[in-house]
This record gives sequence, structure tokens and C-alpha cells, in this order.
Amino acid sequence: MKRIFSLLILMAGSVAIAGETGSQEPAFTPSETATVGGSANDVLNVLAKRLSLTEDQKSKILPIIVERRRKIQEVWASSTLFVRQKQGQVRGINEDGDRRINALLTGDQQKAYAALEQERKVQRRIRRAQSEQTTN
Repeated sequence: MKRIFSLLILMAGSVAIAGETGSQEPAFTPSETATVGGSANDVLNVLAKRLSLTEDQKSKILPIIVERRRKIQEVWASSTLFVRQKQGQVRGINEDGDRRINALLTGDQQKAYAALEQERKVQRRIRRAQSEQTTN
């Protein structure tokens, strides 16, 4: 269960770009597909398992995950933005990715995806509280 939460968190905030989709998406090198704890393919596999995704859905969702990760990486690498600005942009990127993924899901899958997102938010709050306790 802890690994699933880690992968979902990585989906939202990872700085890695993930692998080849088999469609017109560009091929990425192994260094671009790997990240500590998982890749976009790992995130997709968790979603596929939890949401019972079809092959067609997987082929459409992976590029969204890859793009989201790339955009988030670019935001965090920016030296012209303040941290709060970066956080706002990342939030927008995640919301856009979620909206695009939701559009590809059935009603039941959308409910399950919403539950996964809630779990991710709870875990983020727990981590933030733990971090604040160690710095105080």
C-alpha cells in the first residue's frame, strides 16, 4: 500500500520523463524513464490495476503522465519563479492532467480515480505534518 501511495505521489510531482508508448510518442532514453521509486510506466501500471484500464486507455493516459511530469520538472527547474508560484503552477498542471485523464475514464473508473487522488492528498498532508514536526 505504501508503494502505491509513493507511485501516486511521484505521478504528481516527479521530475522524470517516462518511456516509449508504441504510438507516435518519442522514444526516451533509460535515464529519462527512471526515477527514484518508479517511472511513468510504473504509475500507469498502478492506475491500470486500480482502475482496470483497457489497453486503449493505457495508450492514451501514458502520454498525459509523461507530459505532466515533464511540465512539472520544467516548473521546478525555473529560476524565475518563487516557490509559491511554482506550487500554483504545479497544482494547475496536475488539475489539467487529472481532467484529461478523467475524460478517458468510465463513470466507475472516475470514482476510483477520485478516491486515489484523495488518498494522495491525505498522504501529502501527513508528510507535510511530519516534516513540520521534524523542523520544529
